[in-house]
Amino acid sequence: MYCKKCGAELLEGARFCTRCGFDQLYSSTAPSHVTPPRRPDNYMWLSVLVTILCCMPLGIVGLLYSSKVDSSWYAGDVESARAYSSKAKSWSLWGIVLMVLFWVLYIGIFVCALGWETGVFTDLFTDIFPENYTCSLVR
Repeated sequence: MYCKKCGAELLEGARFCTRCGFDQLYSSTAPSHVTPPRRPDNYMWLSVLVTILCCMPLGIVGLLYSSKVDSSWYAGDVESARAYSSKAKSWSLWGIVLMVLFWVLYIGIFVCALGWETGVFTDLFTDIFPENYTCSLVR
């Protein structure tokens, strides 16, 4: 027979461990090697960054969820804290993705407008499709 706490070898039927003194009849519901869950990140820094630099509406929603993470954690509701953490991260990342798409479209439209104004596209199209830019009456 072995001690339930320290693992020392015991005589059969011994109630207490000779090394650590643990009561062998005592049944612990939680093993001693289980660590408590880690507090989830609230992503407040990411939500603030998105709110200031990128997309304010999505950043504000991220801020609301990130503020609920700590209050849920300290109230003992681990699952809600994890869910709020995940939602804060998702809303903030969507804000970043939408802002990157906005800037890509904005720069693309600006480049197209600049190319059209300078005639770069007209020259390009006449080189690619010369038959569309010649008069059909003149042969």
